Amino acid sequence: MHHNPENHPKRRRSKPIRGYVIRVAGHLEDTVFEWFGAVSITDQENGDALLTGSIPDQAALMGVLLHLHDLGLTILSVKALRRRK
Repeated sequence: MHHNPENHPKRRRSKPIRGYVIRVAGHLEDTVFEWFGAVSITDQENGDALLTGSIPDQAALMGVLLHLHDLGLTILSVKALRRRK
C-alpha cells in the first residue's frame, strides 16, 4: 500500500510547550530538590506540591513522572504550559 500525504487531513499545529506544572499529593523533602534540577517545587497549604519548570521533551517528562512514582508520590495532574504566539 502506498502512503499519500494528500489523503490525510492537515494537522493543526499546536503552540509549542514551554514547560509543565505537575501536582502531587504530599510535600517533598529537601533531598528531592536536587534531582529535579531546573524544576521549582512549591509546597501548597493544602498538602500538595507543585513542580513547575521547563522539561525539554516527553522522554524527560516521563523520567520525572517515573521518579515521582518511585518516591511513592501520587501524581494528581500534569499540565502543559504553552508558549503564546
